[in-house]
Amino acid sequence: MRALFLSTVATFVAAGTALAQPQQPPQPAPRPAAVCATADQAKQVGEYYKASPGMIPANATRGLKMPEAAIVSGLPKDQAAVVSGAEFTKIWDSLTAWPTALGLIMKGGNVFELPGKVAMGEASTRSNFYNLKTGGGFGGHLRPDLMSTIAVAAIPGKDGAFTRGVMFYDGAGDSLLALFAVGSGGEGSAPSPEALAAFDKTMALAKSLPKACS
Repeated sequence: MRALFLSTVATFVAAGTALAQPQQPPQPAPRPAAVCATADQAKQVGEYYKASPGMIPANATRGLKMPEAAIVSGLPKDQAAVVSGAEFTKIWDSLTAWPTALGLIMKGGNVFELPGKVAMGEASTRSNFYNLKTGGGFGGHLRPDLMSTIAVAAIPGKDGAFTRGVMFYDGAGDSLLALFAVGSGGEGSAPSPEALAAFDKTMALAKSLPKACS
């Protein structure tokens, strides 16, 4: 009986030791290739935006019939900076300094609008998720390893207005999430000077990083 007891204790100790060992970080999925506009597509994008200034890229896909990531990469270089999804943490950290944002997720014909401050986050040590901390305007769990590109864009509209946003794309060039710089009144409200300054910093950061599309 004593031998059985000691054997059982040893088994639990061994199991506890194994559980106490630090877990190896998960292996990320191979990053999808960037979806970039061809020269012909970039020309189509330019012509489209002459007729429809300020259109958000998600809506421009209806008229252009091409992946949204290709549309954004086809914008003039002074209007958009496209970087690899590998730069996610740097870009997201910049977004947390925005005073407010309007998150946009379009899925299956549905449109989800998420107003509020961009939440800070950190990479999980047990999975490939990037976990957003509670207390922000919205929370959740993101997969940066599945992001092909990230685009920061300031698209001129009518009467001097701009559509300013940061879009995250998957391997098909479809939007996973977009965050737009807006005012405290939400969609359609003009960004405050503080919001514009914060966006400009994010744009400057993106332009300083290696480009995903030539």
